[in-house]
Amino acid sequence: MKKLLFIHGPNGVGKSTLCSLLSKEIMNSAWLESEWARCITPFVFNEDIEILTEKNMTSILRNYLECDFIKVVIFNWGFHESRKKIFERVLKNLEDVEYEYIPITLKCSLEENISRMRIDERSNARIEKAIRIRGIYEELPYMKVDTTDLTPEQTMKEIVKLAKL
Repeated sequence: MKKLLFIHGPNGVGKSTLCSLLSKEIMNSAWLESEWARCITPFVFNEDIEILTEKNMTSILRNYLECDFIKVVIFNWGFHESRKKIFERVLKNLEDVEYEYIPITLKCSLEENISRMRIDERSNARIEKAIRIRGIYEELPYMKVDTTDLTPEQTMKEIVKLAKL
């Protein structure tokens, strides 16, 4: 059965870095970086863009999941603001497709999270916002991987093991 490996967590935790490594490690895989579904200039997250994002994600994920060659679809997305509702609608749109859903939450210490966001040169406003919403990921009932003391490669190996890939 196909697998949809859903990687999520706070801003700056390392979702994109990890998914890039996973996409190179896992044969017959495809990766949908969430930013690709809404890469618009200037970026404004309004109702039109929410609808567009949902349609793009649904379409790309469906295409990957229906492709015989692809066995694992890797997808990263953050759940802050209206994003969780968008993703829930995307999953509902895919109910007619057979796949195993494997959600994994990445987390790290606050200090490490801030350090990573500074390395990425994120603005102070973006860092402050990320700090305010970190707690929502602790409440989710998914497998969690603490990346605080792990390299991206070690995190990748842990995910491969947890997801049985």
